[in-house]
Amino acid sequence: MNEVKFQTWDDFDGEIRNIVQRHRQYRVDATPFEIYFRGQSDASWRLKTTLERFVKRQLSVLEYFKMIDQIRYRIETFTGQKWRSPSQEEVDNWLSNLHPNQKEYFPDFEFMTYLRHHGYPSPFLDWTESPYVAAYLAFRDVTSASEAVAIYYLSIPTMGKVFPPYLDNTPNIFILDNQVQTNRRHYLQQSVYSICIEQKGEQHFYSNHEDLPVMESFLTKYVLPASERVHALTSLDRFNLNAYSLWGTEESLLETMYLRSFLHEKIVEEQLPFVKDGRKIT
Repeated sequence: MNEVKFQTWDDFDGEIRNIVQRHRQYRVDATPFEIYFRGQSDASWRLKTTLERFVKRQLSVLEYFKMIDQIRYRIETFTGQKWRSPSQEEVDNWLSNLHPNQKEYFPDFEFMTYLRHHGYPSPFLDWTESPYVAAYLAFRDVTSASEAVAIYYLSIPTMGKVFPPYLDNTPNIFILDNQVQTNRRHYLQQSVYSICIEQKGEQHFYSNHEDLPVMESFLTKYVLPASERVHALTSLDRFNLNAYSLWGTEESLLETMYLRSFLHEKIVEEQLPFVKDGRKIT
């Protein structure tokens, strides 16, 4: 895939503004296309779903549906929510009719988005319609081992939410952005998801997104130094883009309050000589 490196947050911010402007112009003047973004706190990581991280083998689509159906009643008991379970026939019909113009909802989409947002291993790869949400997610969880973060930019023509044009017996990526009643984080984070499905014989399996060489034509990886974290998070928080605005929980409120204090302290350290025990440290 195309990889672009920036040394500062301001340079990346300028690139994002250009992307958004081009997108507006193309929607009016040329073939429309959709743009999505994804943030990762370590630029060395591959594009992997949480299911790929937890399960070290390929799961079939049917196998995963059966797996989550076994926990449905327990989740409903604890949450008080109800999700309709798709029938075997619905799942089979969806898999047997995969094509670019398929308009049917992905089976069990509502339940699977709930599971994804609450940490259950998922075949969904998270994207967002907001480049700044993606940037926040990239910088939020930077660890001491990370030298750089990555923000992925996916640009695809509007052609039925499937790319490349559907082919049998090869991995295909499906964009899932149905407007459904689901977890509120889905809308707070402007979430979109993709799944990669590969047919082998009579079965369909979840595959890795980077198994498609054609992804290079659609995907750009922006790499920024992890050291830009303070600058990036401070800039984003000025627009009220923080943990609380994206999750809306008490825990995320406390995280936001702490991070604001931390960022203020770091900014002071950068702007003034650091003082310890009455002595300037230079």
